[in-house]
Amino acid sequence: MISRKQIIEEIISSFRVIKRKIMAENQWSPQRQHITPTQVQILLIVMHHEGISVKEIAKILSISSSAVAQLVNGLVENGYLIRENSPDDHRFVQIKLSCEIKKHAKAMKARFLRKVSTLFDALDDNEIVQYNNLNKKILEKLSKK
Repeated sequence: MISRKQIIEEIISSFRVIKRKIMAENQWSPQRQHITPTQVQILLIVMHHEGISVKEIAKILSISSSAVAQLVNGLVENGYLIRENSPDDHRFVQIKLSCEIKKHAKAMKARFLRKVSTLFDALDDNEIVQYNNLNKKILEKLSKK
């Protein structure tokens, strides 16, 4: 019989494969410039949290603020993101989608979701609900730490 430890190792390995596959679907650039999987994640985060800070992105991704700052710099240089001072506190810098990317964001997100959703074709409707509920349970435990 397979042990709990072996099952967890298999799950962790599958997470890596699934993440690589999802991030390989990075059709985010209307200019077709290459961006890294982590930069795609940053674009998704900024799309959902317009005006977010580098520190907040770092917390979501569980990586250092300096690593996020470097990734954001590349996205700013390539015209994906802009930095703006907060109107409330000029010391606080907000990260936002550039006007060019905003124009294409909904279509890019729809394309991305369409491609990624095919990964879940192996699950029926009940299984995908169960999978989602199990993920939520794990995330709840993580958020309490």
